[in-house]
Amino acid sequence: MRRPWIHLLSLLFALGAVGCTPEEPADDDDTTGDDDDSAGDDDDSAVGDDDDSTNDPPVFLNSYDFRLVQLENGQSSTFSYVRGQMDVYVSSTVFRAEMTTESGLEWEWLGPLVVNQESFEVTGEMEVPGVDPFWVTVAGNFLADADQSPSRTCLTGIADDNELFNGGVDLGMQFAWYACEEGAGAPAIDRTGSYSITPTVHADNCGAWSAGAWNETWAFDGRLLVVTRNSSTGYGIVSDDGNVFRYSMIESADPGVSLKVIGDFTSPTGQQEARATGYCVDNTSGGPGAVIDLDYP
Repeated sequence: MRRPWIHLLSLLFALGAVGCTPEEPADDDDTTGDDDDSAGDDDDSAVGDDDDSTNDPPVFLNSYDFRLVQLENGQSSTFSYVRGQMDVYVSSTVFRAEMTTESGLEWEWLGPLVVNQESFEVTGEMEVPGVDPFWVTVAGNFLADADQSPSRTCLTGIADDNELFNGGVDLGMQFAWYACEEGAGAPAIDRTGSYSITPTVHADNCGAWSAGAWNETWAFDGRLLVVTRNSSTGYGIVSDDGNVFRYSMIESADPGVSLKVIGDFTSPTGQQEARATGYCVDNTSGGPGAVIDLDYP
């Protein structure tokens, strides 16, 4: 790994977070060392102050199991999974993931965290078989319940190759990222079992999805969701209340075909519970590989 890049990212981010320090106001009684001086007392909000969390370093949050499911590949015809474990560190402004894949690769993804939105945007290196290490930027969030109650049990994001950090080259790489805390309890509603799903196919530029009923089986690997359909396997997450779900499935490794699903069993739109987006290396339409509504029982 090119660790100096991560250190540079850390420095640049820290400088951006700190910004410019305003000129110190004059002391109110001309005693620069007294207890009400704005430059160094215990209620000053400048950098290093004990009551300001803006520049506090990130602290350990938890260990997570993660899966990366490939959605696009501009370098070859294959789609692949990446499995591993990561330690997540957060502050009020920073998210950092120290990741180790099951094959022993180590990555560090770092970037800003927006606490009130429980969202983050992190950048770091990764690699897949047959492709040199490359940089990605991930827009993601911790998964809330259907009523938007916050939780940090599971997180999700979309990783796109970072053209700037990759020397101005668009690699055409994209992954769905899912992770859940190791040892986390089961969702409030048990979603394990088989589902007969009615799809409504609005578009299919991959020629991969039919309008007939689908049968899926849901199980859990720890807290991570595992979805199987025919010979395909997908990975994802379910919210603490058991209602909100996200998963992606590779339906063909070569040529690559994937399906990404975003759903909510409470059917907030009053219609189908989930919307699926298809991906395939053979899609030349300029639009999504597929757009499908899924009606769960």
